[in-house]
Amino acid sequence: MARIVQTSGRILALLGLTVLVAAPLGSSQPGFGGRPDLVITDVQVTPETPKPGDEATITLTIANEGEGEMERTARPGVEFLVSFGPKELANLGLGLLTGVRVDKQTLRSGLESGESTDVTFNWTVLQLPKFRFIFKVDSPFDNVEESNEANNRTESTLRVNSADLTQWWLDDLNAPGAWETSRGSAETIVAVIDTGMDVNHPEFRGNLWTDPENGAHGFDFIDERIPSNRRTQIGVHGTGVAGTVAAQDDGQGTTGIAPNVRLMDLRVFESFTIGTRTVGTFAEAEDVAAAIEFAADHGADVINLSLGSVCSVEQVSRRFRDEFERGLEMERQAIQKAISQGSIVVAAAGNNGQCVEFPAKFPEAIAVGATTRGDEIAGFSSRGPEVWVSAPGGSLSPEEFFSRFEQGFGNLVPALDSLIITPYVRDNYGWFSGTSFSAPLVSGTLALMRSVDPELTVDDARGVLAATATDMGATGRDELFGHGRVDAEAAVECVANNLSCLP
Repeated sequence: MARIVQTSGRILALLGLTVLVAAPLGSSQPGFGGRPDLVITDVQVTPETPKPGDEATITLTIANEGEGEMERTARPGVEFLVSFGPKELANLGLGLLTGVRVDKQTLRSGLESGESTDVTFNWTVLQLPKFRFIFKVDSPFDNVEESNEANNRTESTLRVNSADLTQWWLDDLNAPGAWETSRGSAETIVAVIDTGMDVNHPEFRGNLWTDPENGAHGFDFIDERIPSNRRTQIGVHGTGVAGTVAAQDDGQGTTGIAPNVRLMDLRVFESFTIGTRTVGTFAEAEDVAAAIEFAADHGADVINLSLGSVCSVEQVSRRFRDEFERGLEMERQAIQKAISQGSIVVAAAGNNGQCVEFPAKFPEAIAVGATTRGDEIAGFSSRGPEVWVSAPGGSLSPEEFFSRFEQGFGNLVPALDSLIITPYVRDNYGWFSGTSFSAPLVSGTLALMRSVDPELTVDDARGVLAATATDMGATGRDELFGHGRVDAEAAVECVANNLSCLP
């Protein structure tokens, strides 16, 4: 079978390295009367609900609850880290995301038994709904042994009100204007064919499609069963894509472009590992085709494909070319069948910066390119005559991301505002960039249109997107932006006014 490698969306998040600095050994020994026990007894953050851009002041109370003193030459060190994701990301090679070192301080003097002191850190709050602060206290010297080292670490969670987040991608698409007409209908279904999603994430409460026959929210084509709650690393991409479509508008976290529609969870990707580390994901063409057919058969209004393979069969080894072509034909037939049943199929154009990849290359699919916060085509966005429309997808390529990070954490921070914030697994959030996240913004816009008019045809839906898109780049349709960047407000209003925008 043809394999589709998930290249359309890449996780772009803070990958940080916790550096353990080797300190010179001191000559001090624990004080007389026993061994010290360093503990963080209190964490205070001011202001309590900071906004992005605010400088938060974090005050820790450090105490010695042991029986011995920490002598001056063995004064405690306090480390401050920030986590932007769950521990499950470690197996994806993104484990460093769970502990970005921000600062470290060393107390000027030791603490006697029963004595405590305060340590203060300052940190500029980033654009993200939730952070986990990690604090560690310890002596920097190996020859100072504590009576209990299991209590040297504590965590604190900081949440940011969603109203204070700058969700620029929604503004670029005029989503708030579209919401004046519709936020989506519970009768409208968007199928997310991807890595699977964390259906227990708070962003999806109340907006999951449910199969009336078995109560499931989708199907797992890898394990061939009703999907369980995938709170593992494999579901991060699918959770992010689904959240971009329909994260709840509940004042917490992020908001999807169509927050009231229903999401259908269809997993087609599995991971391959080296040892315990996941090094990639792939999908078989027959699974993608089966998922498309499942979605259409179960009434999906829109089918989102944030995945891609190659631009041409000539890119495939001759040894596997025939098999690959059979897989492509299987997918195309599934797409054609779905469209004949009334489903609209949206696909990410790809992230290779050159040609549009399959399945977006199929003329039946709506191929979506990526724009930046600066209203330009993203450098990574695939381009070509197949691009129908474009939508925000961020601007930072993986190469640019790592280059900035190698120069220091501070060099990366300013670029984060150019990425898209999405849910991660386990009530976490992070940054993504890629046409994988442009596509669901278009899928969500189409879901709003179908919510206004459930009888909207596939051809009319394509026409409305093209007619109402904001023309960018060369006048008229071009190979970068297609017909232009989607305008959700104009598209929804056109449908509400009996397709007034069409000739």
